[in-house]
Amino acid sequence: MSNSRSIYILRKQIDPDRQPSTRPRLAPLWESIERLGADTPYDLTDDQLSDLLAEREFTTCGMGRHANSSATYLYRLTSIAALVRSVTKWTARIRAEASDQSLFRLLDNDYRRTGGWLSLSAYATGNLRGFRGISWWAHHDFSGPRTIEAAYKCGLPNDWIPVNAVVLRCRVKNLKMPESLRVPEGVDAFFSEIFQAVHEDAPLAAGEAIDLTDPTRLVVGEKEFVIGSIPVGAVELKPLNLRDGRRNGIDLERLRPALEAFYHSLK
Repeated sequence: MSNSRSIYILRKQIDPDRQPSTRPRLAPLWESIERLGADTPYDLTDDQLSDLLAEREFTTCGMGRHANSSATYLYRLTSIAALVRSVTKWTARIRAEASDQSLFRLLDNDYRRTGGWLSLSAYATGNLRGFRGISWWAHHDFSGPRTIEAAYKCGLPNDWIPVNAVVLRCRVKNLKMPESLRVPEGVDAFFSEIFQAVHEDAPLAAGEAIDLTDPTRLVVGEKEFVIGSIPVGAVELKPLNLRDGRRNGIDLERLRPALEAFYHSLK
């Protein structure tokens, strides 16, 4: 049995036990994975993923408890390619079909010229919506000098840290509260091997990431949230080149044994 399959089986037990209201919504997702003949939802082909995303159950996300945050900003680390896909319409002078390098160079040149955060509304119209209609955010500021370390604390392994990166930030007071900010659920993280389902009755109205800093001993990480649609005018961005700085051992494949041990500790 592969480690990813073991993780999937563990998550099928843990996520609904800690978040009982999600069981009726998780059940059809599990059934769809079985129908495809896939071992897990983590390594699907593009065709398999497209088939699943055509089903309503897979796009019904961001329904967790209302979350609270006392922070001034929430932050998100993403790639330039994912950012372009996540907006209603990309309107920058360099088209969405351009290479990642060209798109990143556009943002980087603008940032160097202005010397400050850029408004997403200068490059796109409409709303920001992530994969399956939600995006993941954290209290931790990824824009500082220790971006890689911050990413690990928020549950991002090397595999998910882009080279042509973009840090997004959103002022909390500009969000439509409380319905915009949600505690992440197992449904939201169905396609991710790295997720800690916080108890539904926990007093903390926020999710908790898994800190990957020590790949031999995973612990609870930073607070995390999911948000649905955000107007592009409420989002600022900063481009970052993260070509250097990754640590050996904090790759998803090498983390799987530690992830299994962490999930066992939650049972």
